[in-house]
Amino acid sequence: MKKTIALLICLALLFALPGCGATSTEETPDDATIEENAEETEEQGIEQEDVVEEVEEPEEVGSHYTFQTKVTSSFIEDMYGQSYIDTWYNLVDAVMAGETTFSCPDSTTFDWVLGQFPTMCFPVLEGMIYNDGDPDDPVEDGKGKIAYAIPYDELKKKIDDFSKLIEDILNEALKDDYSDFEKALALYEYVCTHYQYDFESEAQMADIYVDWLSCYRLFTEGLGVCGDIATAYNYLLMQAGVDAAGIGGNTIEDGVGHQWSYINLNGHYYHIDPTFGLGDIVSLNYFLMTDEHREENGFKAEDSQIVSQYEYYPPHRDYKADDETFSELWTGNIIKMDHSTHTLHYWKYDESGQEVECTFDYSGW
Repeated sequence: MKKTIALLICLALLFALPGCGATSTEETPDDATIEENAEETEEQGIEQEDVVEEVEEPEEVGSHYTFQTKVTSSFIEDMYGQSYIDTWYNLVDAVMAGETTFSCPDSTTFDWVLGQFPTMCFPVLEGMIYNDGDPDDPVEDGKGKIAYAIPYDELKKKIDDFSKLIEDILNEALKDDYSDFEKALALYEYVCTHYQYDFESEAQMADIYVDWLSCYRLFTEGLGVCGDIATAYNYLLMQAGVDAAGIGGNTIEDGVGHQWSYINLNGHYYHIDPTFGLGDIVSLNYFLMTDEHREENGFKAEDSQIVSQYEYYPPHRDYKADDETFSELWTGNIIKMDHSTHTLHYWKYDESGQEVECTFDYSGW
């Protein structure tokens, strides 16, 4: 779409003022007159700074999102249960305090928490903590033992830098009073326009084990593949208080693996694919999709796995994405969201192939 750019041309109006490009008909006062005027001013007790009042500019109010060390979603709780969530929080507390043990009920919980949660729920910790106990039975007396891959002061610096980075993203993309719909859309647009797909690394994945890919790398370097992009989007949503998780499956046509996002919005479930939306022109075709529309884009919902990187283990309940409230957006591309009127402006091609601008009212969402 050719975006219309309004050019504001500032015309400098030249006024014929005495002493500014014009000859004054008044005589210039001599030094005596100047001194006399100054004395009169002092006698009246008037100072120039009292005459001219300074008008303060209204301070612009920004957003106030703060980094949360503990984030999760209903999907993760459904999959793993509250015991896993509590154990993960115990681990986060231990890491933030620089400790090497954390409360953990058993070895199975230890393995799943260390193996799954850092990537989804605290990306900077991925690869930074590992089992420092018995490989076969890492939990002793209700405690799991961990070690750090780098000196702790270096890790703490990485965590501090990461938390600042996430806060900056949230406060750039969001306003304090955004609804969950607005958060999902604003962060979708942010991810689609700020990150790039790492085609070079993807090409190498068929021949070698590529170990440098991660959600954390996407945040810090701007490059990643679908799993990194979806995980980053989910993480930003959870930081903003939106219920989200990852989902993955294989294409119907050729069985190629792919990952995207799944969210709970006002009690309805939707697919969102930020990887397919990447680019300067942000397509809404992959935003708030139903199961049926996701299948039209190449993936069957019943053949996809939510949250876990392992097929249906632990098991979880079935989710259905069948709300078509946002179906009219799927042929469009984002122009802008107007929070004040709760409208989304987008453009699409009409039947004659011409670009037309449309408006979607999302009041109530």
